[in-house]
Amino acid sequence: MRNDRLRVAIVGAGQIVEVTHLPILSSMREELDLVGIADIVPERAERLAMKFGVERAFHDYEEMLSTLEPDAALVCTPNRFHAAATVTALRTGCHVFCEKPPAMNKEEVRRMMVASRKSGRILSFNFNYRYRREAIAIKKFVDNGD
Repeated sequence: MRNDRLRVAIVGAGQIVEVTHLPILSSMREELDLVGIADIVPERAERLAMKFGVERAFHDYEEMLSTLEPDAALVCTPNRFHAAATVTALRTGCHVFCEKPPAMNKEEVRRMMVASRKSGRILSFNFNYRYRREAIAIKKFVDNGD
């Protein structure tokens, strides 16, 4: 981290990024800088960069990661690209938050986990339902043998 602020980049500029991630991240400007967003459709990345005050827009996420060297990356691509983007981000030194599902198969998930261990970076998946009250209650029942 530079200057005690987390430098965040986003891979993918689809609906989940526009509706959920960028509004939340934009409200955290005291803690982080939105340094880049990449999408294979350049106009989409540019539009979201302008709308949410992201510093730079890219067509290629690998170029973005190597150029900007962010501290963390959100991987919000179509599912079939999660593994490749996540492994690349981890290898470039980013902590990664990856949308669900993590990957298309267990081998891809293994590669992601190995890249996380080798890089010493945190890899997290957006399994947000685990924090819902009903899921927590069911987990307690299971843990108690009920």
